[in-house]
Amino acid sequence: HDDRPSMTEKMPTLPEVLELFRNQACVSLSLQPKAPEAVEAAVRIIRDMAFPEEMLGFNDGNLDYMIRLKQAFPGAAVFYDRLTVDHLEEDIAVSLENKFHSLVVNENYLTAEAVQRITDAGLVPGVWNINNPGEMDRFIAMGVKRFYTDFPAVLMKKLV
Repeated sequence: HDDRPSMTEKMPTLPEVLELFRNQACVSLSLQPKAPEAVEAAVRIIRDMAFPEEMLGFNDGNLDYMIRLKQAFPGAAVFYDRLTVDHLEEDIAVSLENKFHSLVVNENYLTAEAVQRITDAGLVPGVWNINNPGEMDRFIAMGVKRFYTDFPAVLMKKLV
């Protein structure tokens, strides 16, 4: 928008974000590393700051990253992101073996049967990236407990 005055915003660093949330009783953070260097840097920063593991979560579809983060922070929740349910039994087995918290599947592939199987295995079923309010209702009715959305305010109204 050329008619607006230019504004610059500084993206906060990981230490700045961690410091903001350090004293929050009901908030946990979910970090999504996208490169091996990001995993290593996050581990170093989190350890240096002595940030409470139980307030941390990590999510990604890269199994190696998620295993490394769970090993570094056993008390943190790991949300293993999968595109489809084509290998659901294997994904469940991997999640259980590595003590992951949740299995999260893309909205185009998550079915009621998959949600039930994930739940029966003792994992939290999740869906990504759900932005349509009607679809939010459908997944809530299925028993999905973890949502990735660009519209959290819409979802929060539905969950109250």
